[in-house]
Amino acid sequence: MKKIYPIYSLFLLLLFFQTVRAQEVPRIPINTVVDRVQKYFGVYPLEKVHVHFDKPYYAVGDTLWFKTYLYHNPVAYDPSKIAYVDIINGRDSLIQTLRIPLKNNAGAGYFVLDPQVMKQDNYRFRAYTKWMMNFDVGYFFNKIVTVGDAINKKLASEIVYSPEGNKTKATIQFRDSKGALLAKKKVTWEAIDGWDPFDKGKSETDDMGRVTVSFSSKDKEMLKKGRLIVKVDGESSMIGDFPLKNALAETLDVQFFPEGGDLLAGVAKNVAFKAVNTEGKGVKVKGKIIDSKKKVVVEFADLGLGMGYFNLLPVAGEHYKATVSVDGGAESTFDLPQVQSEGINVVVTKVDEEAIQVGLVASDSYFPKIENQPFYIFGQMNGQLIYGAQATMKNASLALSVSVIDETKVPYDDHQENGILSSLLLISDLRGFIEKPGYYFDKEVANRKQAMDALLMTQGFRRFNYDELVAEKYPQVNFMPEQGIAISGTLRLNTGRPYPNGGLLLSIPARALRKDAYTDKDGRFVFQDLNFPDSVKVTVNARSNDNYRNLVINLDQSYYPEVDNNNPYKANDILNIDKQMVDYLANSKNEFRTSNLIDEVTVTASRKEVRTSKEFSALSGLSMADHRIEGDRLSGCNMLTMCLNTLLTGVTYDSQTLKYYLTRSYNQGSRVPVQFFLNGMPIDENTLNSIVPMEIEAIEIFNRDDLGTVSRLYQNDGVVSIITKKEKPKGPRMTLAQIEALLPKSNVVDLYPLGYIKERKFYMPKYDTDQSKSTNDYRTTVYWNPDIMIDETGTIALDYFNADGNGKYKVVVEGIDNAGRIGRTVYYYNVK
Repeated sequence: MKKIYPIYSLFLLLLFFQTVRAQEVPRIPINTVVDRVQKYFGVYPLEKVHVHFDKPYYAVGDTLWFKTYLYHNPVAYDPSKIAYVDIINGRDSLIQTLRIPLKNNAGAGYFVLDPQVMKQDNYRFRAYTKWMMNFDVGYFFNKIVTVGDAINKKLASEIVYSPEGNKTKATIQFRDSKGALLAKKKVTWEAIDGWDPFDKGKSETDDMGRVTVSFSSKDKEMLKKGRLIVKVDGESSMIGDFPLKNALAETLDVQFFPEGGDLLAGVAKNVAFKAVNTEGKGVKVKGKIIDSKKKVVVEFADLGLGMGYFNLLPVAGEHYKATVSVDGGAESTFDLPQVQSEGINVVVTKVDEEAIQVGLVASDSYFPKIENQPFYIFGQMNGQLIYGAQATMKNASLALSVSVIDETKVPYDDHQENGILSSLLLISDLRGFIEKPGYYFDKEVANRKQAMDALLMTQGFRRFNYDELVAEKYPQVNFMPEQGIAISGTLRLNTGRPYPNGGLLLSIPARALRKDAYTDKDGRFVFQDLNFPDSVKVTVNARSNDNYRNLVINLDQSYYPEVDNNNPYKANDILNIDKQMVDYLANSKNEFRTSNLIDEVTVTASRKEVRTSKEFSALSGLSMADHRIEGDRLSGCNMLTMCLNTLLTGVTYDSQTLKYYLTRSYNQGSRVPVQFFLNGMPIDENTLNSIVPMEIEAIEIFNRDDLGTVSRLYQNDGVVSIITKKEKPKGPRMTLAQIEALLPKSNVVDLYPLGYIKERKFYMPKYDTDQSKSTNDYRTTVYWNPDIMIDETGTIALDYFNADGNGKYKVVVEGIDNAGRIGRTVYYYNVK
């Protein structure tokens, strides 16, 4: 018979635990244990970030609007004043990082999906603070945002994978930009693993524009990170790029999670399960538990999204298996965890509207060994130890954001949405992929409480370990909550010795800002609480010192989290974007034509020739550059290498090896450097400073070499191509002062650091002229306000025009106050 010891419940829906009464004197006094656990929550405050987007998906040419919310537990500290938003493409390459200033724990931002830069893809938006970088990146905010292309894309496609023995068959249907089938077209294809192709071939489309290719699929790891590149011949090159992870054969995986962590002999309790497919998404299953004699002990079925639970009374020495089937198909067998003869667990015994009651359970054989011994059980909620915790009362303030979209043009399953409730109350505390997080907060779902129980038992809270906290093993802190932008470094003599009490001047011409600082005894200096927009020039100089010619400024490197490859939320990637977003992309094409149509003009000026790396035969095998830096960005640059350290997007400089590396590979431990080219000729890093920055027309960065034409020859990972102007600037003979100005100066540093995102207002048409009234309105987001104000009656008033056409509109309101209370509501109305 199991032993259960009830523990007092806490009312007002707070999870609260008391220690078990014991006759023995505890080895560690309860007050000491509480102090050690409370120290963690006081010294290591919890921060969470949530991002509210104006709509769930976009098209190239759109402006993506968002608002960032910061939640932190109510302890006495200065929370972060800066949040970061990373935009990561489907290949796990960092596209851009945005720095968002936070005021009252919230900050608004936007990202223009520039048709010249952005491509059709599944982009991952990741948000965090520098303080959150001290802990696991698995607790960062992540959201997959699909972006389609109705403007630049010349090739539309739909692909279906199917197994074929040791090979995988891919059937692809191609259409041109107008939707016409591409029949009888020559096709060449390659299946690549990173850089190198592991299979390739040629074919031709049939009358329906379909082509079937078969490639080797023995190595599953190649499929997980590989791509299928298909080139269709035509007037212009048309290339299709498809991930191979979707080609993996469909498999079923079922895991079992006994409540409290163990199957205890003689103790009946709930066992949760989670059934997922190859993509990590839940599948509807039925099954039964059988013992070693093949006797059916219990039958079960999921509650939704592949999760559920059943009650099981394990027998000592018995081994249990589960036979599971999907939609009545073939059965698969999975082992349950081994039955433990001894152990003690925490279980929930009762849940009602006012209280949660928990208890301790132990097996009969183990109970005599622990009788009369004390156990410490602690509860925390949102980073605060409830028992003995204190909170500071503050005046209430409320931050809200509101979006209104035409749901006829932007249909979306609200269960799939990662709203502020699911983000801050659920996902931010759980590791792994949470499928359809909105499902658990929808009051219309009858079994959502049972489904939540199953979710918490399968993917329970694992942010920290209480044993380590009691033993005073705390995590290492490398970053403090940022209060503003800071630029720091060390001032040294050219001999390498630190230069104490040296003066430095920081200037930002675009902000008319000048600020000075002095070094300490170790030569360290810091400019704090700076405020400037992104992409502005910042100059730090030490020329006010008497011996400035002998001084060298070394700026500190800025650190950002590595890109977590194969993030579990990539399960939300859309494979056939053209098919899934066909209506939205058609509307996007109409909207882009309407907003960009101008009267015919005659251009008489000469066209400026833009040089690219395609001119050089050594680089002709590379695809489009991932990033391009125009030469005017180097204006004022004295030493090219010091400018490259801040300008090269997605490239990291290692001061130990004096080499440059792709950031994504460097953070994963790879030390294969990028290869520099000057006008198509390979150069090494020592040659860089011999290049005059004012003669550079552009710098192109290539994160990949799909055909391997460069990487196989130079054993590199990534390419940086420097292109100079064809004609050198003409002018009179240079003076001595002009020649000195061209020489690299170590006591003056020009840089373009990551600044705050520039402010921008959401555009709303006024329709105050006959011409504007007659213009078709294809907008999908008709209203966005990240800083909504509430009047004295507690209501908000919105004033805007709806778009053309009848249908259902969706209003989403999210917000948080400075006491940490959060809210979300969705409202629908019809336009007839």
